[in-house]
Amino acid sequence: MNNLETLLNCPVCGRKYSTKSAQIISARKRELLIHISCAYCKSASLAVVIQQGPAAEGMITMGTLTDLSVEEARALLGKGPISADEIIDFMEKERK
Repeated sequence: MNNLETLLNCPVCGRKYSTKSAQIISARKRELLIHISCAYCKSASLAVVIQQGPAAEGMITMGTLTDLSVEEARALLGKGPISADEIIDFMEKERK
């Protein structure tokens, strides 16, 4: 429960998130990917909530700061990993 309580407050400014600030990016059987934005400092986090056990009696949570908007997170969710060729192409374009 301590992990869940940590996700209720903004890790940047420490203020409590508004209930309107969380948007579900992905929902699976026992997993949620949630985008949370802070109304005060405008920072954003992606959080994963996983229910454990046959009766979902346990919960694991992980969160990380992000600069992605909700729309960007949704768009990137279905994409595969970045290939080495894509990185090389990007670096070559940046040099020009």
